[in-house]
Amino acid sequence: MKLQFVSRILWGLCCLFLLWVHISDYIQCAKHPELYPIGEGEFGWIYKSFENYVLGCRVALAWDIIGIITSVCYRFRHSEKILLVHFVLSLIIFLRHWLCLIFYCIWFCFSIPD
Repeated sequence: MKLQFVSRILWGLCCLFLLWVHISDYIQCAKHPELYPIGEGEFGWIYKSFENYVLGCRVALAWDIIGIITSVCYRFRHSEKILLVHFVLSLIIFLRHWLCLIFYCIWFCFSIPD
């Protein structure tokens, strides 16, 4: 019981931190869009246009809010399963992002002509 309580609090704090990061990124992008590689097709669909980036930011904000709500609402039916699914999906998204970034960096390092 204590482990579930501590893990629920830790995941809620992690989602709260990610919410803060995504809000600050959204504000920074709105103020200084020239700092972002908007229009570059090689970074994925999110960077193809400013509207796509805003949509991606809003989806990330909604995902963080869902994580906070599931960690706070511990009395709901199946709340442990929902929290576990949210954690696993977030972990998959996080690992996919970093693996793609690592592979892109490796590809970029080896594609530079001598």
